[in-house]
Amino acid sequence: MDVSKKPELPIKRGSFVATIIRNHILFSVFLVVLIYVVVVLVTINTFDSSINKNVKNLASDYSESAEFKDVNIHRYLNGNSGAVILDKNGKTVFHTGRCPIKEFTPDGLKLIPARDQIVDISVKKAENDDGQQVIFVRRIWTTDLYTDYVDFGDVDVLDSDHNVIYSTKFSDKTRYSPDEYKLLTGKLGKDISVRKTGFKKTSESTGKSEKYTLIAFSQPDFVSAMNRRERNSIFIILGTVAAYFALLMIFSLIISRKVKTPIHALEQAMSDVSRGKTGGIIVYEGPTEFMDMCHSFNTMSKKLQVSENENQEMREAQQRMISGVAHDLKTPITVIQGYAKAINDGIVAPEDQKKYLQTIEEKSTQLTELINEFHQYAMMNRPEMKFDLEKVNICEFTREYLAGRYQELDIEGRELELDIPDEEIMVSIDQSHFTRVFDNLVNNYLRYCGEGSTLFCSIKQRDDKVLVIMGDNGPGVSENVISTIFDPFVKGDSARASRGSGLGLSIVKEVIEGCGGTIVLTKHPRKPMNTEFIITLPVK
Repeated sequence: MDVSKKPELPIKRGSFVATIIRNHILFSVFLVVLIYVVVVLVTINTFDSSINKNVKNLASDYSESAEFKDVNIHRYLNGNSGAVILDKNGKTVFHTGRCPIKEFTPDGLKLIPARDQIVDISVKKAENDDGQQVIFVRRIWTTDLYTDYVDFGDVDVLDSDHNVIYSTKFSDKTRYSPDEYKLLTGKLGKDISVRKTGFKKTSESTGKSEKYTLIAFSQPDFVSAMNRRERNSIFIILGTVAAYFALLMIFSLIISRKVKTPIHALEQAMSDVSRGKTGGIIVYEGPTEFMDMCHSFNTMSKKLQVSENENQEMREAQQRMISGVAHDLKTPITVIQGYAKAINDGIVAPEDQKKYLQTIEEKSTQLTELINEFHQYAMMNRPEMKFDLEKVNICEFTREYLAGRYQELDIEGRELELDIPDEEIMVSIDQSHFTRVFDNLVNNYLRYCGEGSTLFCSIKQRDDKVLVIMGDNGPGVSENVISTIFDPFVKGDSARASRGSGLGLSIVKEVIEGCGGTIVLTKHPRKPMNTEFIITLPVK
């Protein structure tokens, strides 16, 4: 056997492990969504902090205004700013504020970054091998001032008169005009930057929508932009941490609730059991493991209740037995003591002494029988009591027993009617103890049924069972006694003063059950019987 490979434990649907996995998957999904939201927020934060929203808002105001002059550019741009508006042909139609350039060529417009772009410009002057002074201009275009990401770049090499020696942006450009050179090098004034954006405006005269280009000159506040981005980043980080711990807490609460609910129920139920309250049932629906635990506890609780009821019944039976033994022994002893004292004191006449002595003998015999029955019943209930079972032909065994009692029955004026088959039916019984069964049944018949009555006995086989039926046509047994007839000290007529200890049928039941069978007293005996006992034994 390869001990390195551990057997896989199946995960049941609805098990606690499945619950953990299911909630972990949900937690992971929410975490992925949270990460996605954070990425989006960071992107928006980065994007919004790198573009000039004010230029966009200013263009929106120009688009909605009746006249360009009605718009106050200082709502969006600082005091040293200006704006130029070009029509679709690139002609200036309006300008206001501080505008270093008011007219733009097509190439000049291409040098102006859009509102969401930033150009990093580097200008260097040097001399070539011929001693000619040249100007190197490098422009790096990006959408994020705070990252090293570059969208694209271009390089221009000019002479001192701004003639183009080399250009990656314009392939056919020969010379930059002064305004174009300003836009190329970004030298528009101290801290002045330029942005462009397009917008549409409906003409009041024609009713048509016309395209315009807004050129905005402003002094960008990079410090405020940086502070705003850092502040937003802090809020995003704190929100992310808070959301993560909130998800973690929700996940923990769900798992804790799944665990605490059944454990609390078990704790409460076990506390009830410790206080003697057995039979309590836990009703719980949840993970399989906890349901199994609750089911096991319910089974244990039911068994404890049954055991407690059996113990209570046993204690009550012991009390009844002690009371019965005391009563049954007290009656003959009292008679014996009274008669013996009367004879000893000379109170009894000589001619009556024989009758008194005969009564004493009868009571002594009865007392001996009672003591023997008590002893036999006590022996039957001992744990170490064992039956010496052997295979016996129940038909032959019953015939021989009743044949031995026939003369007694005849002398007592009783009839015997048998229906016992001739074939062999084998059962496993303890012969000595089973003889006691027949003794008690026949003795009860003689005790309670008068002269002229009939004792019936029949044996019938039913599949793998044999039925030994014994009954009589005597007075019968009252219905209120039938359910307890096999309990100790119960008599057919419920009279404690009558003869017998009330242990006979209890001993009968113990013996038959020790042989693997059962005995019942039928509520509705078959005619002509008024009392019918049915003994069932397994056929061997």
